[in-house]
Amino acid sequence: MINMWIVAAALLTLAIVLFAGLPLLAPGSLAVAAGGAADNRENILFDSKERGLRALKDLDLDYAMGKLSKDDYEQSRESLTRDVAAILTELKGHGQP
Repeated sequence: MINMWIVAAALLTLAIVLFAGLPLLAPGSLAVAAGGAADNRENILFDSKERGLRALKDLDLDYAMGKLSKDDYEQSRESLTRDVAAILTELKGHGQP
């Protein structure tokens, strides 16, 4: 009975290790490792820009639907716009539009 529990625990451990390690074997993960930190930083910045622009669009929609007060909308929009502008400035330094 104990041997069955040991085998089950070993199989579970193997499944967890494979599940956690499999993304590291994907072709894209090797490209990131070979491309260095600069490419990875560019991807992070690009994703951040996209999320920021999407957040601005959602904010505008929420305000148009009456879910936000004018003060909250203006403060949030100013903050998001500032964040996206900083990301765009940094992306421009990396050669991205």
